Amino acid sequence: MIDTCRFLWSRVITRVVIALLTVGVSSVSAFDPVGPPPQKTMEWTCRFLGSGRMAAANFQNASIWEAADFLSTYIPTGYNLTYNVDDALDDATRHISLDLKDPTFLEVVAEIARQSGTDVLISPGQVTFKKRSAAKATKPK
Repeated sequence: MIDTCRFLWSRVITRVVIALLTVGVSSVSAFDPVGPPPQKTMEWTCRFLGSGRMAAANFQNASIWEAADFLSTYIPTGYNLTYNVDDALDDATRHISLDLKDPTFLEVVAEIARQSGTDVLISPGQVTFKKRSAAKATKPK
């Protein structure tokens, strides 16, 4: 009887230890790719922007370059889009503040573009924030 209790108790302890180790490691391996990086086509890019989600997008008074870096480093490079800021965009006076919970990448890109007053150019595997054209900057009456 005592050996049976020790055996059962050791199994319980083993399962608890494994569960604790699994919980500790799971936060480290949050991004676990299934296979090689995808081929970055326009279809894949649009699907990624529309369905890919972030846990949160929180930053205060960031420049457009810092916001693009935030998006670029959220997922490993081979599985993420490239986020660029056009060289013609020389306005460093605008600051972006976000506090979004569970947004899609497209929602974050749209909010960054809205707050920075930029246009967004989407091409295969890449999102570029460009200076808003003069025709679009003026609102029709």
